[in-house]
Amino acid sequence: SLRDAILAANANAGADVITFQSGLTGTITVGSALGVTGPTTIVGPGADVITVAGATSGVFYLYGTGGMEVTISDLTITGGYAEIGANIFAIDTDLTLDSVVVTDGYAALGGGLAIVGSGSTLTIIDSEFSENNGVYAGGGVFIAGISEAESTIDGSLIDDNGAACRIERQEASV
Repeated sequence: SLRDAILAANANAGADVITFQSGLTGTITVGSALGVTGPTTIVGPGADVITVAGATSGVFYLYGTGGMEVTISDLTITGGYAEIGANIFAIDTDLTLDSVVVTDGYAALGGGLAIVGSGSTLTIIDSEFSENNGVYAGGGVFIAGISEAESTIDGSLIDDNGAACRIERQEASV
């Protein structure tokens, strides 16, 4: 299973590559987030071939130390539901998303993706973020603690995501 492959990669000291079995199609539904803790590349057969879907939780939870490198390519990631980063939540991770569709995630912050931490970088290439919702911010993508120089988005569509934030102004009298 995908979860077993990720657990094996986490147990290995070096970088790992996870590829899907040839001919595999359809949807992989996860009951809890897939936790990646080491340098890993996940290569799907195409975003129109394999979907990884959340049921009642986030889909991918990437938590490294000091810029752990994770690449996800050629997959659809959908249906995540979490407080932060419904479809993908990355902490202190050098994250690359290549030819990935991220859709239908729901979170307080970062319905599609939330990436945080000064040890993080983000590269999005030829990907699509749509129909994700963040209650407070970051319907499609929520970024915190990363400078503009550490984020690259190229050839990608981020559209039809939603976030609503209500800020009330309070005045004090002295």
